[in-house]
Amino acid sequence: MKKTGVLLLLLLLSFTFPVSAKLKLSKAEQEMMTDWQKSVIKAEGVGFAQGEGARARSLAKIAAVTQAQAKLVETIAGVNITSEVTVKEQMLKSQVIKKKVKGKIRGARVIEEEPIAENGYRVIMELKFYGKNGIVKTIFPKLESEVKNNKLAGAGSEFGVKAAKAEQSKESISDYTGVIIDADDLKVQAALFPKIYAANGKLIYALSKLNYQGVATEGIVAYRPSLADAKSDKRIGRQPLIIDAQQVQGEFNSDLVITNQDAKLMNQVGYQNNIFKDRKVIVVK
Repeated sequence: MKKTGVLLLLLLLSFTFPVSAKLKLSKAEQEMMTDWQKSVIKAEGVGFAQGEGARARSLAKIAAVTQAQAKLVETIAGVNITSEVTVKEQMLKSQVIKKKVKGKIRGARVIEEEPIAENGYRVIMELKFYGKNGIVKTIFPKLESEVKNNKLAGAGSEFGVKAAKAEQSKESISDYTGVIIDADDLKVQAALFPKIYAANGKLIYALSKLNYQGVATEGIVAYRPSLADAKSDKRIGRQPLIIDAQQVQGEFNSDLVITNQDAKLMNQVGYQNNIFKDRKVIVVK
């Protein structure tokens, strides 16, 4: 019986961190596990083991953690980095990133745990997008290089910075403290680094326009479920500019298109009070 328990433990450990999890989750299941408002992924794991007592409970917990980690692998791989690139694609491109992502999942935090039934165990694990231990910090060195090489910057030229600065004397422009893009009526899919375009194709807001230093800690946009939630968010201050998105675009429908008039105004506002620099942008979805 003792040998069987040891073999079971070794078997569980050998499957703890698969590069490509065999567990297949539906898109709906992955979306349920991904909380874009809190910028985290949560996964539940349940495990059972034969026998009784502390040893069986310990094996059951290992099995539960193994299952939760497998779900995290599957879900984080499907997260959109941009409207054309997923985390999985970045992992396939770089062995270094793949190893680092696996390391982050290995260190994912158990936020809830409890014994269940006679020989079972349940855990909920959490992995953050941003911050010191976030997944973005793991993949960002590669992304920064690609942005500088214009691979993730997006098509289209930007409205000129000089043109935007020329409008800074207008009091109504300088009063704005942030930008809200209302895409509630559109089927926009969240991404770590979405882009915002004018209707004429010019790029208004993207990773390539920002200070990289703060991106890994809070991202370039926040997502909120309603306009009321967005307005009350400290990220965009007391007087945000509110713009209605006209359509979504990109392979994953993560990029937003606004009117040319709104794009010009957003570009002007973006250079006031460090709105673009400090990433004071929220998308309602």
